[in-house]
Amino acid sequence: MKSDFLRELGVTDQKIIDSIMAENGRDITKAQKDYDAVCARVEGLEAQLTERDSQLKDLKKSAKDNESLTAKITELETANTTMKNEYESKLNQMKRDNEVEGKLRDAKAKNIKAVRALLDLDGDIDKQIETLKSAEDSKFLFEAAQTTQTNPPAGTTPPAGNTTTNTTKTELSFADKISAALKKG
Repeated sequence: MKSDFLRELGVTDQKIIDSIMAENGRDITKAQKDYDAVCARVEGLEAQLTERDSQLKDLKKSAKDNESLTAKITELETANTTMKNEYESKLNQMKRDNEVEGKLRDAKAKNIKAVRALLDLDGDIDKQIETLKSAEDSKFLFEAAQTTQTNPPAGTTPPAGNTTTNTTKTELSFADKISAALKKG
């Protein structure tokens, strides 16, 4: 968030702007630390998995004559593959859940859990959200769209016939940024 954004919203007191910016900075720092911790954990788990697979290959090479040991190694390899697939499935589900939550947050859902229950998670989430926002029986689940009025700076004259400008701002949520980063790598 930039202080110009707050000024555009009509906040003119510099102390208030500084307080809001400081709080926003603390929130971003905390979220970044949480994100970095999750990334470090994922990298650590991937390194452990690679090391374990390498150890199993080495053990298999050294135990060529012993059939029961070879069978046990094969069993462990199968278990490792199963665990890896489960891990990837859970990770993909977490990404999907975060993506849906981010979209609901961006759509200003009043109760994310309630709105999520109405969605078909395998379908087009954006289209479903728009349908829910416009339907008479579900639009109450979302905050009404707000427009901000930007008045011209003091001492200037607005163009003839136009005393204010209505604008609507949209930005990516932090959850969307995390989701995009996880998709990239």
